[in-house]
Amino acid sequence: MGFAIVLQLIFAIIVTAICSLFGIKAMWSALAGSLIAILPNAIFAVYLFASPKPAAYRFFVGEGIKIVIALVVAVVFWRQYGMQVQPFAYWVALIVVLKAHNFSLLRTVKE
Repeated sequence: MGFAIVLQLIFAIIVTAICSLFGIKAMWSALAGSLIAILPNAIFAVYLFASPKPAAYRFFVGEGIKIVIALVVAVVFWRQYGMQVQPFAYWVALIVVLKAHNFSLLRTVKE
């Protein structure tokens, strides 16, 4: 899970850097979209690693908490800064960072 968070951070930096070429507004919008994607996943990872023994219900509870946190943070952000956000940069960053964990599946684990 930690590797997936690191990948999301790397992709967030890349997308934010690319969006900065289109202006400061696009850069801040991409950064906000990236953080809205990373924050719930990081909280979910901490929640899963906090238990000494794994349980299936912890995963589903954590996933529910992650979704609620993502929705609440996104709604608060859009209500506060909606008129100042460049939507295309925001949504591109959000989607790219959310899907960045798929690249962690390409990693081979050596035992």
